Amino acid sequence: MTQIFSPPGTDTSQQILCCYCNDTEQTIIARITNLNQRDCERVIFPKECFFFNVPPDAKLEIYRQSIIGVIEDVIPCVELQTS
Repeated sequence: MTQIFSPPGTDTSQQILCCYCNDTEQTIIARITNLNQRDCERVIFPKECFFFNVPPDAKLEIYRQSIIGVIEDVIPCVELQTS
């Protein structure tokens, strides 16, 4: 069963459905930003896909551990939009 995350307290009328798949062998932390008055974090395990509803201006920050420290990627959620 696929679960879709919708951050609490957000207006659902103008949200987009997005998906991020963790293609690595590492567990990562995903953080959704640019939400009204809150940010949301979620652990995404290796090979797991994360579906979520957010406003189009939201961003997904990905944090993962590497040899040189923590690496952060920021992805605009419109680039993760599914059809």
